[in-house]
Amino acid sequence: MHNVVILPALGDNYIYLYRYDGQRVFVVDPGDAGVVLENLQKHALDLTHVLITHSHGDHSAGAKKLKAETGATIFSPDSSAIRETDCDITDGQTLALPGSPVVVIGTPGHTSSAVCYYVPAGLDRPQPLLFTGDTMFIGGCGRIIGATARDFFDSLCRLKKLPDETLVFPGHDYTVENYEFALQVEPGSKVHEKRLAELRKISKQADMVPSSIGREKRENLFMQAGSAEEFAELRRKKDIFG
Repeated sequence: MHNVVILPALGDNYIYLYRYDGQRVFVVDPGDAGVVLENLQKHALDLTHVLITHSHGDHSAGAKKLKAETGATIFSPDSSAIRETDCDITDGQTLALPGSPVVVIGTPGHTSSAVCYYVPAGLDRPQPLLFTGDTMFIGGCGRIIGATARDFFDSLCRLKKLPDETLVFPGHDYTVENYEFALQVEPGSKVHEKRLAELRKISKQADMVPSSIGREKRENLFMQAGSAEEFAELRRKKDIFG
């Protein structure tokens, strides 16, 4: 069990509730407070912390209401943009939540201050978890905004060093589109053809996740880029593709 409740929201966003201490949970990237509050009430959960990966509204807009309704502590990498922030977090910091330490990994690229959240393996979670926001999607990555291709390439290289079994929970469902793009770049790829066929049979957005670091290293073209220049060219092509 990975203890993660997957909440599709806003069309193609993912919000995540992580149950870490009985009925206590933290939430990652609450772009829609209503979806979160509904699930807290439905399952009698106590929200203690809000973890935000970057400042864009579709990942942070619900923070203000959640803080007002639950008293949760807001962690973010950009308090200047997210005024409700209680604690500015930085690369390498460990959030010492009871029974579930969360490590902050700085991943500039999509924004200059973007982070990912890494939950190491533990007694109730045999595999580590990674919440990637818009840094890495299944089969893809976010657009370059406010940083450089070199920054983004270096950030993905950091993620590649995590254990292959790490489960990946991205901020959006662009999965089918990403594999369609991969086939445009590598026509006839049996790996991408097979995976795309599997994905097209999935009807529920929540069933698209999680992926794993190992799978992303094998199938995600952006994770396979050998240089910042190669990464930048791939991202330019993807920007045109969609």
